[in-house]
Amino acid sequence: MSKKNKTAEQIETTIWLKYRAGVENHRLHNLFTSTERNYRFYEGDQWFGVPKSENLPTANFIKPTVNYKVSMVAMNTMQIVYSPLDYSEESIAVCDVLNKYAAQKWERLKLDSLCWDVILNAAVAGDSYLYFYNKNLDCQIIRNTDIFFANEQERDIQKQEYIIVQERRPVNEIRRIAKENKIPEEDIENIIGDSDTDSIIGDTEEVKSADESNRKCMCLLYLGRNDDGDIVVCRSTKYTVYQKETVLKGLKRYPIASFVWGPMLNSARGTGEVKPLISNQFETNKLLARRCRSAAQNAFAKPVYMKNQVENPEDIGALGTAIALRGNGTPQDIKQIFDYIAPAPMSQEASLLQSDLITTSRELAGAGNAALGQINPSR
Repeated sequence: MSKKNKTAEQIETTIWLKYRAGVENHRLHNLFTSTERNYRFYEGDQWFGVPKSENLPTANFIKPTVNYKVSMVAMNTMQIVYSPLDYSEESIAVCDVLNKYAAQKWERLKLDSLCWDVILNAAVAGDSYLYFYNKNLDCQIIRNTDIFFANEQERDIQKQEYIIVQERRPVNEIRRIAKENKIPEEDIENIIGDSDTDSIIGDTEEVKSADESNRKCMCLLYLGRNDDGDIVVCRSTKYTVYQKETVLKGLKRYPIASFVWGPMLNSARGTGEVKPLISNQFETNKLLARRCRSAAQNAFAKPVYMKNQVENPEDIGALGTAIALRGNGTPQDIKQIFDYIAPAPMSQEASLLQSDLITTSRELAGAGNAALGQINPSR
């Protein structure tokens, strides 16, 4: 899998070249920007790019809608059950042992909790994945932007020629693994920190360090198949393969489980709940901001006065302060010197449109007010 010469020049590995092609494909389909935008709208950061000083209001109906639908799926708990085909005593005994083993693994891995996280990620981003990485079946969640397929049009993971998973890890940890795998020292020296965070969504701020070994680098997990159909594992940084090809004898299927929220035509990816709601959410927020601005400008009485007839104009906006007027006029004269303009009535059309947008969006998503209520659906 390596593409390095005898002088140990920094030449990108074959795995890295395939990874770069996957990154470009993600960019071509706006997967990074779209996924990041989905998470922002779900989390409530719906005025991203607008100066914080604006303090614009939001009416986030996306989050309760997504949480409700996620809970409806995740509360359908599952378990692994083995049942015999012939119902012989021996087969029943074997299945009992397997059922106990599966229940223990399920509890140890806390798969019920992990399922909630996987389903939530899929509901927001469109698809999410679980990767089981050792004999103990330990697993971790993989986001849709961190996994790259050989064929992005093939929905069945097991039919993929190869799968690449990206992860940022400390340089000293990768160098230690490389030494354990007996990688030549000149190749280990090419494991260096980098700033390749363009394909990472969310918080990409990393701890700055002058020490190279304390920095992070992009690491790639490569999963493929040999001629016998066994799974092959390989790990690489940009310039060094720090775990050579390892054949997992007898393992014929990729140890990755996918959850696609809503399938997309001719695509291995999916579509979530957030993306279709963003336009309506954005318009709802704009209507709310306009209503708030209109209320600030027109919903309260404004004082009007003759400037040269008021002794203390600076106290007009102060609470509980008397306003002194010049002259000995009658009450009718006072009205001509100092008065208030009545608040202008606000049209109800904006409020009705905003409410209609929220209600319609929820109902079309199958999470209307009757279903949501004011309760936590996870309970």
